Amino acid sequence: MRRSLQSTTNILGDWWFDRRHGTDTMSRLQQDEIEVDSPHKASAHAYIPTRGRPFRAVLRSLDFPADSVFVDYGSGKGKLLMLATEFRFKRIVGIEYAPELHRIALANIKRLAQPVAARIQPVCADATAYQLADDENVFYFYNPFERDVLELVVERIRESIDRNPRHIWVIYVDPRFSDAFADRLGLEQTRTFTHGGFDVVVLEGGTPAPGGATA
Repeated sequence: MRRSLQSTTNILGDWWFDRRHGTDTMSRLQQDEIEVDSPHKASAHAYIPTRGRPFRAVLRSLDFPADSVFVDYGSGKGKLLMLATEFRFKRIVGIEYAPELHRIALANIKRLAQPVAARIQPVCADATAYQLADDENVFYFYNPFERDVLELVVERIRESIDRNPRHIWVIYVDPRFSDAFADRLGLEQTRTFTHGGFDVVVLEGGTPAPGGATA
């Protein structure tokens, strides 16, 4: 009963977000509904937006440095990029390989007021080819792809950490392959959440994290 109530509240909150901002973020899309030219399409999962309330709750529970950079792998229509502006991230990066979803995200983000929208950097690219900036330290994954692609992405993150050692956080929703982060990056699972049917793990590690929360 409690989980059902949470789910209903989450859905109503997301409906109100779209209505208030005039955005389009709630509707889901399966991979066969999306036109994309990528060798990794078979490993990609459906576009299912994260609910806003659980996302905010997770971020508020974590202590990031004030100059942190948030990266959403599989950013879809840009919902979390917009929500992340409620926190003091220096930059907010969204990586989406489907041009159709990327175009919707750009239109959605334009509806935010400046200079808030200026902090968002949507990127239309295959996640395995994305070249990380070496200050990016908070990574979000809503189970966007299968293990083969995830391991390639994790390798890109490892290369960036080798160039610039730093503390990083990984927020992983529906965490089917969380061992990839532990095995390849040495991250430790520090928190688990369940909210309205969403299972989330937080993994972190690297050089000691300085104080200063983003919320």
